[in-house]
Amino acid sequence: MDDGKGCSMTDDGKGGGMMNDGKRCSMTDDSKGCGMMNDGKSGSGRDSSLCYQCAAPLSWDDQGIYRKMVSRNAREFLCMDCLAAALGCRRLDLEERVRYYRESGNCTLFR
Repeated sequence: MDDGKGCSMTDDGKGGGMMNDGKRCSMTDDSKGCGMMNDGKSGSGRDSSLCYQCAAPLSWDDQGIYRKMVSRNAREFLCMDCLAAALGCRRLDLEERVRYYRESGNCTLFR
């Protein structure tokens, strides 16, 4: 997780959903993709205060870590549980990362 990559991307067409740069997400193999298609242009009309996978209410930290790890321009978000599953890490890892950014004072998403 510390590599800052977030979603592992390939352009070999084996992955799932289309990403904002035209590449396919390879995080899942069910042809649905990881759902990380947040270039601000997809405009699905979903409520951005709810996780778009499980419909859980989102906190500012949920939205902030999603923006930090996936897309700064995101308009739809995953909760920390769903994001951790998509990134292949634990929720605790994401919470520690939020705490790190907040304590560092350098990231405007966590001030």
